[in-house]
Amino acid sequence: MIALNTQLKITLNYRRVNIKQGITVDYILMDSWFFCDSILKTVISNGMHLVAMAKMSSAKYSFKDKEYSTKELALLLKQRKRVKWVKSLSLYCAEVTVKYKGTDVKLFFCKNSKRGKWHLLVSSNTKLSIEKAYQIYSIRWSIEVFFKESKNYFGLGKSQSSDFDAQIADLSVAIIEFNVFSLAKRFEAYETLGGIFAHVKDQGMELVIVQRIWGFILELMRTLAEIIDSDFNELIISVLKNKPENNKFFRLIESMVYEPE
Repeated sequence: MIALNTQLKITLNYRRVNIKQGITVDYILMDSWFFCDSILKTVISNGMHLVAMAKMSSAKYSFKDKEYSTKELALLLKQRKRVKWVKSLSLYCAEVTVKYKGTDVKLFFCKNSKRGKWHLLVSSNTKLSIEKAYQIYSIRWSIEVFFKESKNYFGLGKSQSSDFDAQIADLSVAIIEFNVFSLAKRFEAYETLGGIFAHVKDQGMELVIVQRIWGFILELMRTLAEIIDSDFNELIISVLKNKPENNKFFRLIESMVYEPE
């Protein structure tokens, strides 16, 4: 899986090299800023699938020989009772296969609460379920971390050469440096293999407890958002705006998760 940045040509060139090496690329991942008809067709024509966020805009999608905007499609699916609660993701979701500029795509309309705002996920693979599409798209987070740290510490994108091969080399060196330092950090963080397993076990037990508490808190806030007729995401953002030391919400979580010394 490769996340799309502005250098789509570099990504496609890597794919051709990878095929010769026996490595294939399944999906191109992108946010709503990049998603458009030309990129969609370019990705498909190169034998890959696309999973992307898209804007809830006036762009037209063809469904049963009629043209709909994203808002019209979301309303239609709601009227036809196609919106379902996906327990594993804690999301309301409606999915539909449509044509976008003549290309078959699958749309996933998702929101956190009944009164929340719709967010649109698009895939060129019409066989994907919402769980799988969500899992694939979530990989973008680790890739965004790579881009941020590589730009800050390893000079990614700072090559001033106009030669395409030099740009490829600059990107390759940044990737190698990031992987080497990530591996070194992993080894330095632990002294023995036994320590690794003990730490993972403790983390796993703590994670289970935290997940349960966090799930309860999210469900409580989702219910609260519906009661006050507010968007769930906006409510979460407003809660997290304050600094942790001044935030009553964070102090409540700490008191529930950690025992006093």
